[in-house]
Amino acid sequence: MSTETTTTSTSTAASRPTLLVRLADWSYRRRRRVLVLWVALLVATVFAAGAFGGDYNFTFSTPGSDSQKAQDLLERGFRARAGDDVDVVFQTRQGTTVDDPAVRAAIVDKDNAPCWQPAALADVSDAEVERHFAPLGSDELSLP
Repeated sequence: MSTETTTTSTSTAASRPTLLVRLADWSYRRRRRVLVLWVALLVATVFAAGAFGGDYNFTFSTPGSDSQKAQDLLERGFRARAGDDVDVVFQTRQGTTVDDPAVRAAIVDKDNAPCWQPAALADVSDAEVERHFAPLGSDELSLP
């Protein structure tokens, strides 16, 4: 009766960890220092953006246009509403987009001149303007 023993040799030298593994290990062992470093980097970035960044303002004016006259009217009579933005949304039927010729013709005439009613600022009465800025009555505003 013979007994055979098989032994395999294993490499005792471990392979060198990658750079990312070493960085993760270093960051974990010094996690408080890394956290302070990230917070300092965030504060420095915010400070640099404020110190070296440009101004965030945009002014748009078209002297003599109807929209400029309307803006001037708002600034004279309704200072609280002057400078408000208005978003105009067009909804199309399913399967069409705003770029379709039929839809575009309904929004803007073929000569690309808007077809709004009233056509000019002079056609808007003071009563019509005041109707849009009058306080709501108790029967007009109801909360669910």
